[in-house]
Amino acid sequence: FPPTFKVLKIYREQFEEYMLPQVAALYSQNISNLELGDLLRMVSWLHNYNLQISSLDVGDPPDDFEEAIDNLMEEYLERAGKQTRDWFANIEKRDSEVLPESDGCLVTRDPEDMLNIVNMQVSVAKEQLPNKLRYKAIKSCIDELSAAQKRLREDVELVWKSTQVENICAVVNDSYRMQDKVENLLDDVDRDEGREEIQELLEAMDSLCTSYVVMAVDATKFAAMSVMEDLKEPILHQVFTPAWEEGTEQFAQITTRTLRDWFSDLSVWLPDYFFSKLVRECFDQTLSAYVETCLGKKVKPFQNSARASQQVINDRFAFAEFFLTDFSAQLAASGMRKPGEVDQSLDVMTHMSKLIMAPAPTDVEPDIKAMLLHFGSVGEKAILHIVGLRGLTKAELDDWKFVVSQDISEVGGECNFEQTKYDLPWWKAQTTAVKEKEADADGEGTGGFASSNPFGSVGGTNPFGEVAAANMEKWKAAAKGISITSKFSTPKK
Repeated sequence: FPPTFKVLKIYREQFEEYMLPQVAALYSQNISNLELGDLLRMVSWLHNYNLQISSLDVGDPPDDFEEAIDNLMEEYLERAGKQTRDWFANIEKRDSEVLPESDGCLVTRDPEDMLNIVNMQVSVAKEQLPNKLRYKAIKSCIDELSAAQKRLREDVELVWKSTQVENICAVVNDSYRMQDKVENLLDDVDRDEGREEIQELLEAMDSLCTSYVVMAVDATKFAAMSVMEDLKEPILHQVFTPAWEEGTEQFAQITTRTLRDWFSDLSVWLPDYFFSKLVRECFDQTLSAYVETCLGKKVKPFQNSARASQQVINDRFAFAEFFLTDFSAQLAASGMRKPGEVDQSLDVMTHMSKLIMAPAPTDVEPDIKAMLLHFGSVGEKAILHIVGLRGLTKAELDDWKFVVSQDISEVGGECNFEQTKYDLPWWKAQTTAVKEKEADADGEGTGGFASSNPFGSVGGTNPFGEVAAANMEKWKAAAKGISITSKFSTPKK
């Protein structure tokens, strides 16, 4: 007798001769007619057959079967992905109810409903597919979650101004809860296994979890911006008006009282971590709005510079008392931990007050230098604008220009726009444009300061108003394009 009859090899050849045309016919012509369950069963059978061939040492698995597996998996992932997207779209279109959890945090049912869909898809894949192919199905679900998260971000970025703060808080909490929940999708995955598909899966999950945390943090900022929208126009933008100067309206105190009312609710609606970030954002935006209002004021002199100077100090005290007395813990939790850091942020108001009151620029040179460092490349124009509110003569203004230019030479190397604590995008854009123009012209710097005024001359017109107005027009144009079907387009109460 021969050493072997090669029965398995002969059987394999005959079996595959019959099966290959059958398989090819299924996935090349009628694949669209197959149900998802049939696709999975066929993929599983072909994969197991190839494993058996490899284990029996009767040659390599047939390339046609490998190609069939790839084609069938591609069809399955495409159809399962579309099915998931359609179900997600239904959730995204509905008006999700915002409800408080037991701890008072506001949430919706969206995370649970989305994960129920994903878990169903993953469960089917686990039942029907071997590990290697199951990981592809899980990766596909993670990709769909990432796409849904991106759509949510784009939606919130467009419509936060017209959205109730409660809904934005729900986005914060839902995003953070999703970060916790999605990791359960990998419970059965051996994270220590070094296979390429597992590493891709872990990287995709890490990216998804990171994006949820970032979304929660960004939505917290939008919540703060929404609160500040209610404050800026009717309240904060009224500082440096005659009513403010005369003291008939205490706009800083009105601001802090309004913030206190908001914080009372928001401290319940948001977890401590995100509430602290919101308080910090409101602090920064309150200070930023105050300074911007001063620098956006048309150069019409104060009726009484001493009175205006004292009002700035009164406002500084009101902000310090509110944030330091009641919310110092939140500011510390958000990163302002250094002793005196909050007071240092408010020092810009002290400098402004002294500039408004100073008999001569040489009396306040430390404040001039502090303002130059604080505002960086727009510091010179900011200082001249503030002192211009005193109604200076041309000779007096020339004195200020001379002293400021001297101080620039001393601190110019340390001035950097990024040092400013405010988000003033139109200043930065203007400054960058001027610096680029100067660099193109002669290749020489000016110590970080533009040699010409990029905002217009001091006197007569608002140096920042045109840019701010253009910025507002962009917002209005964007608002006109908002889809009315957005789940976040519910008008504020």
